[in-house]
Amino acid sequence: MRTPASLALLLAVATLAAAAGASCMLTDPLPRDCCAACDEAPVRVNAFGCEGSLKLPALCPQRSVCALGAYVGEGPAICCATCDSAVPRSAANARCEAEERYLHECPVESACFQGWRASLLGSSYLPFATADAAVGGALGAAWQSAGGALWVAGDAGRLLRRDGGEWTTFDAGTGEPLTAIWGSADDDIWAAGYNGTVLHFDGKAWVREKIERPAGAPPASAWHLLGMWGSAADDVWVVGSGGTALHYDGVAWTPSEMPTRRDLTAVWGERSDAVWAVGAEGTIMHFDGALWRKQDTPTDLALLGVWGRFAVGAAGTILAREGQTWRSFASPTNATLTAIAGELRSDGELFIVGRSGLVLRRPVGGGFEPVTYFSPIDDRDLLGVSHSAGRVVLVGAAGAVLLLDRPVQ
Repeated sequence: MRTPASLALLLAVATLAAAAGASCMLTDPLPRDCCAACDEAPVRVNAFGCEGSLKLPALCPQRSVCALGAYVGEGPAICCATCDSAVPRSAANARCEAEERYLHECPVESACFQGWRASLLGSSYLPFATADAAVGGALGAAWQSAGGALWVAGDAGRLLRRDGGEWTTFDAGTGEPLTAIWGSADDDIWAAGYNGTVLHFDGKAWVREKIERPAGAPPASAWHLLGMWGSAADDVWVVGSGGTALHYDGVAWTPSEMPTRRDLTAVWGERSDAVWAVGAEGTIMHFDGALWRKQDTPTDLALLGVWGRFAVGAAGTILAREGQTWRSFASPTNATLTAIAGELRSDGELFIVGRSGLVLRRPVGGGFEPVTYFSPIDDRDLLGVSHSAGRVVLVGAAGAVLLLDRPVQ
């Protein structure tokens, strides 16, 4: 959960692959529908390859002639129980029953229309709502309190709280980019960021903590704190550049000896004696309650997020932990994955976010699958994710905030 600048702090990670699906490949094992152009209705049904300038309807504007022609077609109608239903009857016989709606009669943003579009794209649809914080810079981290308040942190010391649908801006007392936020309660919240910045909120105001730079840490101007996690008010970790690890015991922040000088970008734990930190060049560190130790990993690419038994990073990297052993895990993308979060229960639902609006979801016990959502900001880089009591929050570039407010099964 961090800003674009902090990502650049590590290495130039891979960009999105060339627009996947820009044209059908002759080797594609699944039949596809193709149009000569987005503004033409004829569709090549069951084509095994789109040649030349032929286009996939799913890649045309959603209200284009080609897309609607493919959705509705000349055969059986596509129907949903209602426009709010994301499960269309793709083989309706001739007419939709009285209580049902034709796909093309539903708004583009409806669950019916988007659910069918998602099925064409080979993904699942979730009704994320746009709740932009109306700020110009990136938001790199989010945290939700047990009481339902949402906090976001980002560039230029931005700290905002959303409660009851309204955003409130707080004075952070700093212009430094803030890259991490975590709290034990509404009146005990921490935020961290560039140049060794650590802030605390007591329910009334944010105050900057005085933190001494550890011996061996980078110069003050390059000493950035990038990840934060805690198990309780007296057990909070923050990690950052140059192998920095600081621990708060309820009284003071103290450096913790870390056997690496590589940048650490994220930290997460199961409990106080089972904590993991990840970072540059595939680095994974484990804390057993007494010491940090390096763990072997199958990658030398940057790791940018960790949650539960998974770590994510550059070039679509997903690693899974079995005991204390990390192995590569199947990934549906080669795009940069910037953050991961999920339900607190063991092996619960997980979300991963990444560049250009990428969202992956892992249902309980399954693999990671792409998620489609309808939003005017679906092309912005996503940098942070929070999952609490069924509400999923995604934050990113240019003040992007997306909310999924209903529980996801």
